[in-house]
Amino acid sequence: RLVNEMKKYAIMRNVRFLNGRALYAEKLTPYLPFKEILRAYVDESKKSGSAQAINDVLSAGEISEILPLGLPSGSVSKTKDVQTGRERMFEAFYNAIVKMAEEKPLILFMDDLQYADVSSLHLLHYLSRNIKSSRIMLIGAYRPEEIVNADNPLSETLERMDAERLYRTIEVKRLNVDDVKEMIGSITDKGVPDDFIDFIYDKTNGNPLFIEEIIKSFPPEVKSLSPDKMQKMPDTITDLINRRIGRLEEASRNLLSYAAVIGSKFSYDTLRDASGIDEEKLVGTLESLTNFRIIYEDPTISGLYYFNPPIIKEVVCAGLSEKRAEMLHKRAGDALESCMEKNLGVLAYHFSKAREYEKALHYSESAGDRAVSLFAPNEAMKYYETALNSVEKLDGKTSEKTGLLSKLGRVYFTVGEFDKSIETYEKLIALCVSSDDKKLLGGAYRAIGEIYAIREEWKKSLEYYNAGMRVSEKMKDIVGTAEAKRGIGMVYCRAGKYNEALMWLKQSLNINEPSVIAHIRMDIGTVYWYLGRYEDAVENYEKSLKYFEEMNNKPMVLRAMINTGAVYTKKGEPEKAIACYEKA
Repeated sequence: RLVNEMKKYAIMRNVRFLNGRALYAEKLTPYLPFKEILRAYVDESKKSGSAQAINDVLSAGEISEILPLGLPSGSVSKTKDVQTGRERMFEAFYNAIVKMAEEKPLILFMDDLQYADVSSLHLLHYLSRNIKSSRIMLIGAYRPEEIVNADNPLSETLERMDAERLYRTIEVKRLNVDDVKEMIGSITDKGVPDDFIDFIYDKTNGNPLFIEEIIKSFPPEVKSLSPDKMQKMPDTITDLINRRIGRLEEASRNLLSYAAVIGSKFSYDTLRDASGIDEEKLVGTLESLTNFRIIYEDPTISGLYYFNPPIIKEVVCAGLSEKRAEMLHKRAGDALESCMEKNLGVLAYHFSKAREYEKALHYSESAGDRAVSLFAPNEAMKYYETALNSVEKLDGKTSEKTGLLSKLGRVYFTVGEFDKSIETYEKLIALCVSSDDKKLLGGAYRAIGEIYAIREEWKKSLEYYNAGMRVSEKMKDIVGTAEAKRGIGMVYCRAGKYNEALMWLKQSLNINEPSVIAHIRMDIGTVYWYLGRYEDAVENYEKSLKYFEEMNNKPMVLRAMINTGAVYTKKGEPEKAIACYEKA
C-alpha cells in the first residue's frame, strides 16, 4: 500500500515510477527485479503509443539481447556482437535508464531485496554509484529480519554501499492502534468494532502486510469484522512466516516450538524448565532468535520475551503434530506448576491441551471460582466449560460434574445466556435423578423457575419452583423450601397477583436464616408498594435494611435505602425521602 501511494504521488508530479521485485525461490532468476522494471517501461510506452521511445531506450547498449523481454521482432535494433561481460551489461542498463530519465524524472523501486540474486545486487551497487548527476532515484525495500544470516548477499552489498555512503536507510515503523484503525477503514467498508481493532493490533504488532492480508481473508458475506468470523490464517502470512522459520537452525526451530506453546510472551525461566536445554545453548539460541527479529526481550523486565509479532506464535503452533503439541503443553504445564505464583487459567489451558484431565479439571475449576470471586463471569464461564470438558473425559466423577454444572448454569444466567443456562440445569437435573443425588436438585429446579419468571412464562416458572419445593421438603431442606416459596411469591408478584404473592412470601418467613429473611422482607415490601400500602412497605424495607446492615451487605443496604426513599417520595414526604437518599 505504501508503494502504491508513493507511485500515485510520483505520477501526479509527472515522475515515472517503475517497480520490480525479487521472488523467493530455490533457483533465483538473474536480474529479475530489473527485468520487471524494463517490462513495466515497455508496457507503459505501448499504452501511450511511444514505440519509438521503446526502440531508443532499449537499443542502448543492446540491452534487449542481454535482458530478453520478448519484444516483437524489429522493435529494437540488434548488434552483431553481443558482449557478455558484466561491465557491458551494467553499462547497457545504466544507459537505458538514463534515456528514460531524459523524458521525465524516474523512480526505480525494487521490493523484497532480501530475496535478490547476487547479480541483481551487483547491478544495484553499480547504478547507485553512477546516477548521482541524473534525474533518477533508486528505492529498495527489504525485511531486516530476513538478512541476519551471514550468507545473505544483501548484507554484504549494503556494507559495501554504506562504506561509500551511497544510500540512506528509512525504517518503516509499525503502525500504532490509531493507524491500524485508519488503515482497516481504508481497506474495507465493513463494520469494524473497536475490540476488533485491538485484536488485530495485538496479533500483528501493527505490521501493515499482515493487517491487510487478514482483512482481505474475510468472506464477502461478512458484514462486520470480528475475531470469531476469522476462518483461518491467510496462506500468504503462513507461507511468509514458515519461510523465515525454515531458514533457522534446527536448535532454534526446536526452541521456538517450546516458546510458542508457552504463549505469545514467555519468561526465560519457564522456557529453560520446559525445554530442559543447557543454559549456555539456551542463551545463544535466544540471541539468535532475537537477531532474526522473531522474538524480542522486554526492555524493562529482564528475561521476559515476546513474539514479534504474536502471529508467529500461532503459525508455529499450527505446524506442530498433535502428539508433539501434547508433549510440549505438558512440559510447559509442569514448568509453570513449579512457580511460586500459579496462574490457574494458564495451567488449566496447558494441561487441557496436554490431555492431563485430572490437572486440567482442578486448575480450570479453581480458575473459574476465582473469576467468580472477582466478578468476571465471562472468564468464569470459559474456565468452567474447560473443566466440564475435562471431567467428561474422566470416569467416576459424578459429584464433580454435578458441582460444575451447577456453577456453569449460574454463570450462564449471570451473563444472560438463558437458553444455555436452562440446558445446563436440565443436564444437572437428569444427572442428579440418575445418581440419586438430591443435594443440588432443588436448586436446579429453582434456577430454571427464575429464568422463566424473567421471561414472563409464569406457568413454566411455577412448575419448576413447585418441583424444587417438593424436593427440598422431602429432604427437609428448610432453606431450599423457603427459597422456593419466595420464588413462587415473586412469580405471582410479577404477574400482578399481589395477594397470592403475599401469602407465599409470608409462608417462606418460617425460617431462622437472616440472609434469606432479609431478601424475603425486601420482596414483601415491594409487594406492599404495588398494593399502595406504603406504611407496610416501609416497615418491611426497614426490617430488611437492619438484616443487611448486620451482614455488612453494602449493595443490598443501598438498595433497601433507595426503595425506602422511593416510598416516602410516593407518600409525599420529601424530607424523609431525601434523608434516605443522602444516607444511601
